[in-house]
Amino acid sequence: CSEAIMLRHANNTMEWRMASMVVGSVFLIRWMFQIVADCSYLVAWWSTDDDPSSIRVIILQWYEMLVVKFVLEVFGATGAVWGFSEVVTLRSSDTNRLWRPIAIGIGVIYLVRWICHLTKFAQSEREPVVAIADRVAQVNVDVDDVTGPDEFDVSEVADLHLKE
Repeated sequence: CSEAIMLRHANNTMEWRMASMVVGSVFLIRWMFQIVADCSYLVAWWSTDDDPSSIRVIILQWYEMLVVKFVLEVFGATGAVWGFSEVVTLRSSDTNRLWRPIAIGIGVIYLVRWICHLTKFAQSEREPVVAIADRVAQVNVDVDDVTGPDEFDVSEVADLHLKE
C-alpha cells in the first residue's frame, strides 16, 4: 500500500521496514492472544459471553474494528492488487503509472466499505446505552404513576412493575 501511494521509495526503505516490524509485532501479539484463548487459557477473559459490557471486551471489540479491520481490509486490498499485479507480471516499472490508480481505487472502495462497517458497529455499540436510558426513563415514569411526582414511599417499590 505504501508503495502504491508513493510513500515508500529507495531513500526511505529502512524506515518502512521498521514501521512494518512494529505493525507486524502488534498483529503477532494479537495472534498469540487468539491462540492462547483458543487453547482455553483465557477463554473467560477473551469471551464476550461472560460480560459484554466489561471494559476489556469493549476495548477489544473497538480495537478489532478500528485497527485490525482497517489494516487487513483497506491496506490489505490495496496491497493485494499492487502485489498480485506484479506477481502475474502485469505490473512492471513501465506500467506502474497504470496500476497505481487501480490499486488506490480498490483501496478507496474498501475504505468506504470499512467506514460503513464502522458506522454500523458504532450504532450497535450505542444501542444498549440507549436501551438502558429508555428503561431508566420508564422506571421513573412508573414511580411517578405509583407515588405521585413529589412523594415517594419505599414500601410501594415492591408493588412496582415495569411495563414490558
